Amino acid sequence: MNFDAQTNPVSSTLSRGGSPPSDSSGFSPSDPVANFFADEPVQENHFNPTVSVGSNIRQPQKLTIWPISDIMFRIQSGTYKVAIEAIRKSEDQEQAKQLKLELPYFVMAELSGGRCDENVIHNTGIVFDFDDVPDTESLAVLLLETMPQVRYIFKSPRAGLKAIILFSKPVSNAALYQRIWKFLAGQVESNTRHKPDNTPDR
Repeated sequence: MNFDAQTNPVSSTLSRGGSPPSDSSGFSPSDPVANFFADEPVQENHFNPTVSVGSNIRQPQKLTIWPISDIMFRIQSGTYKVAIEAIRKSEDQEQAKQLKLELPYFVMAELSGGRCDENVIHNTGIVFDFDDVPDTESLAVLLLETMPQVRYIFKSPRAGLKAIILFSKPVSNAALYQRIWKFLAGQVESNTRHKPDNTPDR
């Protein structure tokens, strides 16, 4: 997921803590999936999931591990603002695409090696992508109102939005991860009438 937000009321990162209500998770208390949603603010020292970060998407084998709080701080503080403004101002779609490829990116997982499903040690959360959104502010508000699991929301470089859900503990089982992803994606579409554009790849 590219670092693609800049600091304004919509595209700066929105965050919140707190656990989802017991009747909104969609899982029974005995269901192990219900225990994987983060229930503490990410700012707390004892809870800070890590992600894999790449500086060049053309070199997916070069990844480092960062705390998610560091990523969000950089997005909130406008570290990538100049690069993102160049993408948004470009009238040439191919040029904008190439500029976007130059942004660093992160994966909500720790990997042993390059970026591919086989190298995933465990996932620490999910990023839902929404492309070609006419009103990003309205969708952001709707996600926060209807999806208590969403922890961060930020705007993409070109008419899109990203929503991040953090896990309370790592998910190493691929089948369990896909189950969580598919349930939440269905809940997002049902609640917002917007379908996430990505797939449950790890």
